Amino acid sequence: MFTPAVFSSVFFPADWDYEYRAVRSFFLAFSVNEFARRTLESSRKKYACIEDLAD
Repeated sequence: MFTPAVFSSVFFPADWDYEYRAVRSFFLAFSVNEFARRTLESSRKKYACIEDLAD
């Protein structure tokens, strides 16, 4: 993932803080989303029998 923004941040350290925060927030959002999706899937499997009884 060697983008021009990352390339320019090597030569202009003032841009690095913004780039770092953008990448960090992206990975944080991705990991939170992944964790929520896995939690929902596991709980859905756990309570599948209850949903079947409700139907």
